[in-house]
Amino acid sequence: MSERQAIQRGWFYVIEPDEGTLVPVDQRITAGDGRILTRRLHGFPGHIQVHDHVGLLPATLLRAAAAAGHALEATGTAHNAVVRVHLKGAGTASSREVDAHGAVVLSLDGPAIASTPSAHSVQAQLSHLIGEIPPPHDGASPLAFRRMTDRVLFFESLMNTDMPHNDAEVSQGVLHMASPLARLGIEALMVNVKMSISGKDRSPKHLQNLHEVLKGPPIGLICITLLEGYFEGVKNLIEEIRAQGCQAHIAVGGVMPTLAPEHVMAHLPDVSFVCRGDGEVHVPRLAMIAGQGVDMVYSHPELQSMSEMTGLLARVKGPEGMVLLSHRSDQVPAVDDLDKVPLNLQPLQPRHIVGGIEISTSRGCIHKCTFCSIMGRESYNARSAEGIFSLLDRYQDHFHALYGEDIPPNAYRVHICDDDFACDPKRASDFFKRLLDTPFRLSSVQVSVADLCRRESGKLIPEVDTSLLEHIRADCFADAHVAVPESDLVADHRTRRWSSFLAIGVETFSERELVRLGKGYGIEHIRAVVDALAARGLHMDAYFIQSNAETTAEDLLSSLDELCRLKMAHPHWFHIRFPIVPRLVSYFTSANYRRMLRHGRTHQQTLLAQAEVPGHPEYDYPFVEQDNPQDSFVAQAIEAGFFTDTDLYTGSLTALHTLWSERVRALPPGSERTRGEHLIRRLDDRPRRLAFSVLSKARRAEQTGIWADGVPSAATALAAVKRVVGPPARWLRTFSRYDSNEVPRLTLIPTWQCQMRCRYCFIPKQDGRVMSRETLDGAIDMLLASDREHLMIQ
Repeated sequence: MSERQAIQRGWFYVIEPDEGTLVPVDQRITAGDGRILTRRLHGFPGHIQVHDHVGLLPATLLRAAAAAGHALEATGTAHNAVVRVHLKGAGTASSREVDAHGAVVLSLDGPAIASTPSAHSVQAQLSHLIGEIPPPHDGASPLAFRRMTDRVLFFESLMNTDMPHNDAEVSQGVLHMASPLARLGIEALMVNVKMSISGKDRSPKHLQNLHEVLKGPPIGLICITLLEGYFEGVKNLIEEIRAQGCQAHIAVGGVMPTLAPEHVMAHLPDVSFVCRGDGEVHVPRLAMIAGQGVDMVYSHPELQSMSEMTGLLARVKGPEGMVLLSHRSDQVPAVDDLDKVPLNLQPLQPRHIVGGIEISTSRGCIHKCTFCSIMGRESYNARSAEGIFSLLDRYQDHFHALYGEDIPPNAYRVHICDDDFACDPKRASDFFKRLLDTPFRLSSVQVSVADLCRRESGKLIPEVDTSLLEHIRADCFADAHVAVPESDLVADHRTRRWSSFLAIGVETFSERELVRLGKGYGIEHIRAVVDALAARGLHMDAYFIQSNAETTAEDLLSSLDELCRLKMAHPHWFHIRFPIVPRLVSYFTSANYRRMLRHGRTHQQTLLAQAEVPGHPEYDYPFVEQDNPQDSFVAQAIEAGFFTDTDLYTGSLTALHTLWSERVRALPPGSERTRGEHLIRRLDDRPRRLAFSVLSKARRAEQTGIWADGVPSAATALAAVKRVVGPPARWLRTFSRYDSNEVPRLTLIPTWQCQMRCRYCFIPKQDGRVMSRETLDGAIDMLLASDREHLMIQ
């Protein structure tokens, strides 16, 4: 299997019980903490039915389906084979037969499958039992026995965020899923329920809206977009749906079901369908078979007819009991051409447009951030620029239908919710080039530093792509002409009432951290992009994740130094996005989590919960709340919430100095105290020294005419120093010494004694006056803390 296929399908580590004694030796992986792991791909090939004759847990049915699927995969040629597994009572003898359609039919002892402590022995048993795979079957006509439902329920936008537009808008992903139902004559219902993805309370809100909808005629299918961040909220929501007497089939899709389909099915037993990939592929098909809900019993031909539904796990009633279906769950279906996806805007009402509209123009992202947990990682599927404008024309027509000629200006405010809008620079350039010819303007759009830089022979270089940036103009954005007081641009997150134009997923401003997070670029790329955007009058919000498990105090200081320099260089245009993300969250499905597990460092995380099914370790799912920095100085700073926008963010350095000084004073002598003293020395007078450094470089550049990225004009730098240090009368003489052309010299005289009697020597001949070690260390610390490029120590 290629790396690309493995990334699309997804994989995870299983922590094996009993020190991995049941695992074949060639499959064992020893983690850094000594635990035995095995690598397991998500989903499995084949069209597999597992018939439950005895009332087993969904996890046991999944175990049997996975064993059959992985056995098929081992053959290398049977990815579309049909296998039916019947799990019967204790003592059932294992048997195999092939039916008239070429399907392999197995009978197994269900309780034995459930009680086996390892999935490996079950897989070995089925691999031996399945044997030779017959030729592909013809099967029944796809969906030949249809049980169409009359009504399908969607949630407008479950995720409650700090962004006002999310609270009012209908997620365009939901509109995409609901749109195909109109041509089938199926009613699509929308309900407004919210739940948070952060904090302690993630329970659903506005449930009265759900209650009102459920009072109407029966609903056959309810579709839920599931994120890991509100998994518990969705569990509560499903419980509420059942408590209201609704027996609709429930289908979940989105990020978590796509990235971890078996785990979702194992831990949401009231869900009928777990769907991987694009919802438009699944919803029309599910609506055709949902009937009036979970009480419907599907015949064998009907179960067989569902086999065209690739990328699906299902659990429904069959003639002998519950049946788990896996139809090519190793695949992640996607629409071929987003431009051709229909979009019915009829559900969009005036209350959804108060803050503007949200549109999605692409799916996936080509970059390789190690903490990423999105659908379509390292891939990209997008509407063309022409397709985006065609979509906006449909919105314009809908506005006329709603408002006539009196369309409110805010209706034309567009938030593009793509993970990365500019993965395809040519498409992005075409879009910005034409946007000003329409009445629409952007609220914000998210891009990557890598998108905005040029590549030469495949290598990213620290120069911006002018062919794209020349078309990203301030006039493209809705708030370009909003009168914003200067104080709100500089101290930019106290009274902000405007939207920054571009959101940039920088995450960190430390070279070591950029490598650690797999960003694919360095500080020089960030400086080039920030300079270019500021020169064009474009406000930018940079995402800042303050820490991860490996962040050191030195990494944190490097990051703060750089972002403070960028703010001093571009105080009106460069902004850190608030609220700050204090700690990285390495979700179970991320590469970062797998790396931590492999290295035996998952103890460095705090979990919200651990979902488990006794005896089925392959479906253990840790819900990560946060990664915890192991550097105690970083942990203290994060816990105290030191970051502030005062004094061009340099107030954060002052706050750190205060925090760490108090801590160091309380530490006993030793290495931790010594390190703390070194850190404090770096922070001594740090805001002023940073400001002087920026002004000095600006003056040199102005004198020589040679400008480097990140260096502002002398006038901008002077204004920054005034903001950070105060009126020039306070600091001008000090800066003059700092800015002198002489190489600063630090002279150390470690001893005041000498036994020689040279007549020209000026050293007083006094015994015992020897410099202390502490003074010597302090002087060396001063040297190391300097911003100077050239220093001399004597």
